[in-house]
Amino acid sequence: MHETTPEVFLIARPSIDIEGMRGYLSDVGGESWLKRRLEESDGEPNGGELIVEFGGRACYRSWEPGLNVNVTKVRTDQREYFANILRSAHGSVLEHANYSFALRNVSRTFTHELVRHRAGSAFSQESLRYVRLTDIGFRVAPALEPVREQVLAIVEQLEEFQLSAAAKLGIDEEGVPFHVKKEVTSALRSSDVLLATSRQLVLGATPAESLAVAGRVSRALVGVVATACAATPPRFVVAKGGITSSDIATEALRIRRAEVIGQLFPGMVSVWLAADGEADAGLPFVVFAGNVGETSALADAVTLLRGESPKVGASHA
Repeated sequence: MHETTPEVFLIARPSIDIEGMRGYLSDVGGESWLKRRLEESDGEPNGGELIVEFGGRACYRSWEPGLNVNVTKVRTDQREYFANILRSAHGSVLEHANYSFALRNVSRTFTHELVRHRAGSAFSQESLRYVRLTDIGFRVAPALEPVREQVLAIVEQLEEFQLSAAAKLGIDEEGVPFHVKKEVTSALRSSDVLLATSRQLVLGATPAESLAVAGRVSRALVGVVATACAATPPRFVVAKGGITSSDIATEALRIRRAEVIGQLFPGMVSVWLAADGEADAGLPFVVFAGNVGETSALADAVTLLRGESPKVGASHA
C-alpha cells in the first residue's frame, strides 16, 4: 500500500463565442457593454466572468441605461457588479461559469458529497418583475389566425395600459426608488389571461366521433379553467360562445345559481353574479355570445371589467 495526496486538475473552462454574444446584443441594444469589456481586456476577456455578467444583465436588461425603462443607471465596473450580485444573493447566474476538474486520490465520501450537492443547470431569463415593457412583442399562433384581429386588439390595449398606468403612477419621475418601480412592474405584468381553442374544425369518421371530439375539447378547457381559478381566484371571467359559457359556468366554476345583473353591451353580452353560497360567490361572469360584436368587442369587455374606459370611438350597440 502507499500513502497518497489529493490532487485537483483543471481540465476545462468556459469558452465564449463573441460573435454569437454580439449578435444577441445587437438585437436587444447592449453592444456598448460588450465593446467596453473587450477593450478592457485587450480582446481576451475572462470567459467565466463575461458569461456570468452576461447572464445577470440579461435578467434585468441592464446593458446600458434606458433599455429597461426602470433602469436609469448601471454599474460599469465589473467587480462592483459581481459584488452586488453576491449581496443580492442572485447566485443562479454564477452557475453559467462551468469549470471541469479531474480529482485524483480523493475519497468516495468526498466525491459522493459533491454528487449530492451539485448545483445543476443554470437559467437566466429576462425578469417579469424588473423589466417594464413599453413595446410589447407578440406572436399570433397559426391556430389563432382566424381571430388575429381580436388578438391584436387585446395586445394593443395591454400595451396602452402599461404606458398609461406608468404615467398615472409617476414611476418615471425623478427620485422614485427602484424597489417601487419593481413592485409596480411586477403588478403590471401580472395581467389578465387569455385562453383560446383552435377555430379549425376537426371531424370524426362518424357524427358520434365528431361529438366525442367536441366533448374532449370541452373537458380540456373546463379542466384548465378550473385548475387556474382554484390556484388564483380571478377578478372576473369572460366566456365567449353559448356552449362554452355554459360549460365554464357549470363545470369549471361550479356555479348553480347566479343573478343576471345586466348587459355589458346592448343586446348581446350579459353579466352574471354568482349567488351567495356558491364557491365563487360575487364573481362577475360574462356570457359573451359567439360571432357577435366588432373586432375590439372582447378587448373592450375586459377593459370595462377592469374599471377602465374603452378606446374612444368604440361602439357595440
